[in-house]
Amino acid sequence: MPEALRLYNFIHNNKETPSHSNLMKFFMQIGQKVFFHSFQDFYPFITRMTILYVRMSYIMGQGQVK
Repeated sequence: MPEALRLYNFIHNNKETPSHSNLMKFFMQIGQKVFFHSFQDFYPFITRMTILYVRMSYIMGQGQVK
């Protein structure tokens, strides 16, 4: 995956720790590319993760109520 390689180069080239905002901007850039170009591929995965998260939080919530 070329994006991962770009991320590695980005971090590797910035010997000083990159500022938080720069890193966030970079991740947003990657996120947008992934989101727009392979949304169809990731949609089932996102849905599954969301359902899992909701189910987990529901179980945790029930435990707290009792």
